[in-house]
Amino acid sequence: MNHEIFTLNLGPRRGPLVASVILFLIPGISLGAVTPFIVRLSVSKVAEVGGVAGTISALSTAGSIAGTLTTAFYLIPAMGVGKILYLIGVVLVGLGGLAWVEGRRRGRG
Repeated sequence: MNHEIFTLNLGPRRGPLVASVILFLIPGISLGAVTPFIVRLSVSKVAEVGGVAGTISALSTAGSIAGTLTTAFYLIPAMGVGKILYLIGVVLVGLGGLAWVEGRRRGRG
């Protein structure tokens, strides 16, 4: 894939942009679908949606801050970027599997 993008001669600005869009568009959209799915699994009544969505948003923000600080000051120096990316993939697949199993157990899948 990288070779094909390189042979298009898109230049030093457009080449990396096109490569980044190709590499990150589908994973980014997939990660964007996680929060609504979690909200759906967490609520039993329509009246609870706002509170649950707010709680999940707050937890997500706190997790993002903690994850950024932990990654910058501990994980990158200790593990390197390649191992971190592999670990993130494993964790996301595992959490997705747990959410799917829990949804099936509750009869929502």
